[in-house]
Amino acid sequence: MPSHPCSENTKSSLLTPAHVNLCCKEAMEWTKKISFISQRVLLSGPAGSEIYQETLMKALTKHFDARLLVVDSSLLSSGQSSKSKESEPYKKGDRVRYIGSLQSTRFILEGQRAPDYGSQGEVRLPFEENGSSKIGVSFDKPIPGGIDLGGNCEVDHGFFCSVDSLCLDGPGWEDRAKHPFDVIFEFISEESAHGPLILFLKDVEKVCGNTYSYHGLKSKLEIFPAGVFVIGSQTQADSRKDKLNGSPFLSKFPYGQAAILDLAFQDSFGRVNDKTKEAAKTAKHVTKLFPSKVTIQPPQDDLELSKWKQLLDRDIEILKVKANISKVQSFLTRNGLECADVETTVCVKDRTLTNECVDKIVGYALSHQVMNSTVPTPGKDVLLALSGESLQHGVDLSERMQNDHKKKSTKKSLKDVATENEFEKRLLGDVIPPDEIGVSFDDIGALENVKETLKELVMLPLQRPELFSKGQLMKPCKGILLFGPPGTGKTMLAKAVATEAGANFINISMSSIGSKVFP
Repeated sequence: MPSHPCSENTKSSLLTPAHVNLCCKEAMEWTKKISFISQRVLLSGPAGSEIYQETLMKALTKHFDARLLVVDSSLLSSGQSSKSKESEPYKKGDRVRYIGSLQSTRFILEGQRAPDYGSQGEVRLPFEENGSSKIGVSFDKPIPGGIDLGGNCEVDHGFFCSVDSLCLDGPGWEDRAKHPFDVIFEFISEESAHGPLILFLKDVEKVCGNTYSYHGLKSKLEIFPAGVFVIGSQTQADSRKDKLNGSPFLSKFPYGQAAILDLAFQDSFGRVNDKTKEAAKTAKHVTKLFPSKVTIQPPQDDLELSKWKQLLDRDIEILKVKANISKVQSFLTRNGLECADVETTVCVKDRTLTNECVDKIVGYALSHQVMNSTVPTPGKDVLLALSGESLQHGVDLSERMQNDHKKKSTKKSLKDVATENEFEKRLLGDVIPPDEIGVSFDDIGALENVKETLKELVMLPLQRPELFSKGQLMKPCKGILLFGPPGTGKTMLAKAVATEAGANFINISMSSIGSKVFP
C-alpha cells in the first residue's frame, strides 16, 4: 500500500484477504468458510476515524489497481424509491402500484395477506396531514383478507399500505420500484467483469440494526461475484468516555466552574434493557454479515504515530464542520430559506453549534438580508434566498459575540484546563459551557419542590462556596441522584442546574463509564 499512517498489523489484515478475493478469483471456492480471508470484512476504527477509513480504502484500491464504490448505508436502509422521498405526498385519486416492502412480512396477520407485487390500485385515504401514516388503497382486484376501508371501496379490495410499499403507476414504475440493494447488485455484477472492485459500505450498523434491511443486504452480499471485495465501516463508541472511570479530569475544574454530570440513571430503569437488546441484535447481525473483522490499530513507530494522531484530529475538525453545516442547512430548509454558500460560509470548527447558536446565526443573516435587499412576496413554494454575504455576517457576528462573552467572563477557559493525556484533551470537546446549554428552570413545568431542593443542595454551594468552607458538617454534598422513570425531566433538571449555576455540563451514560478496562 502507498505511504499512509497505518500500523503493520492493520495493513497486513487488509492486504491478505483483499489479495485473495481481488487477484485470485479461482481460490474463492476454498476460502468461503475461512473467516480471515472472507470476501466480506468489517473495518472498525476509533471515534472520528470515518474520513481516515475512507482514505485507507482509497490507498487499498490504488495498491490493487482496482476501482472503489463508496455507499452510505443510510441509503440502503431507506427502502424503495417511493413517492415519500419526493416533495409531494400521495393524494386521493393517485394511481399506484404495490411494490412490497422489506417489512411487508409483518402484515401477514390473521388471514390478511399483502397484495401481489405490481398490483394496481387507487389512493382513497391518503392522510396527507400525517405523511408517516399508512395509506388506504383500493386495489383493482380483490385481496385475500382485504377490507372496505370503512366504506371507501368495494369489500375485499382495500388495504392499508406503508408509504415505502407504493410507487406511482405509469411508464417506468418498475425502475422506481427497485430497492437500492438491487441497483447496487446489478451495477457490481456488471462492473466486476471489467476488473477488481472494492465496495465500501459506510456505517453498516445503520442497516444491521433493522432486521428486514439486514436480511435484504445479506441475501445480496452472499451471491456477489468473485473479484469483488466488500468492506463494511464501523466506528467504535467514543472510548474517551470509558476512560472517565478513575480519571482526575473533573477535579481540574475550578470550584466556581464545576462540571455538572448527567449520568443518565434512567437507563437503568427500562431503557437500558431495550438498548442493550438492540445493540446485541445489531452486533449479531454485523458479525454474520462480516465474518472477518479488522480493528484499526495505531502505528508503532513514534513518527508515524504522531502523524496518525494529527490526521485523526484534523478529521475530527472536518467532521465537526460538516455537522455544523448540516445543522444550519436543515434549519434553513425548515424555515423556508435557502443559501447556495452554506458550505463555504459556515466553517466553524472549534465548537459544535447548538440549536440556539444556529438560530442566532440565521436571525442575524436574515436581518442583514432584509436591510440590504428586497424580500420576495411570500407564497407557496417561494423560498427566500440568503446571500453568502448575509450568512457570513451572521456567522461573524455570532462568533464575535461568543468571543466577547468569553473575554468578559472571569471564569477559567476550558481550553486552559490542564490535561494529562489525549483522552482528557479530547473530552474537553464534550463539555458544554453554561451559556450554550439552553435550558433553565423556567423551561421546566411543575417540579417546584425538586427545583428548590436542587437550588439549596447544588446551586448555592457553587455560587457561594465560602458559606460551606467551615467544618465537616458544612461541606456540600458531592452528588445528587435524580430518581424516576424515563421522561420525567431528570436530564432537563440537570441541564437547568448547570445553566442557573453557571457550571459546565457533561452528559455521560452510565454504561460508558462502567468499563473495567482502562486503555
